Amino acid sequence: MSVTTTAPPITPSSPSANEQRPTACELLEAVVPVLDAPAFFGPPVIFLLGPWLLLVLLLIGPAALLITLALVAVVVAGALAALAAIVASPFLLVRHLRTRHAADGHRFGFGRSTATPVVSASSPQSSFAPAPSGQQVAAAS
Repeated sequence: MSVTTTAPPITPSSPSANEQRPTACELLEAVVPVLDAPAFFGPPVIFLLGPWLLLVLLLIGPAALLITLALVAVVVAGALAALAAIVASPFLLVRHLRTRHAADGHRFGFGRSTATPVVSASSPQSSFAPAPSGQQVAAAS
């Protein structure tokens, strides 16, 4: 008894033109809306899976070393910034107070002025105006 089959021989399947794999960009476009879902659907998935990803990466030796070094660099940079702020603050305060004091002195007329009191013959009131060509005007009595 012989068995005849009409089925084609089995060959490794190759993706046809209509069944191509999605590109990385297409996969990313499909995943981003899921990761960045609005808060009224619950917390975004990245907030739930992010700590787990960090935990898994810390189990890998080289990744744990790189993460530790990055955190040490961030802490050192923060400490240097705080130290610079502590050292610079007295100088900045003194500069601010000096400029404020200088501005207040000129605003109220407490500084040196080239204006001299001028008394006119028609009015007994005096006013501050610059003296013409450096001459002093005598007050009428």
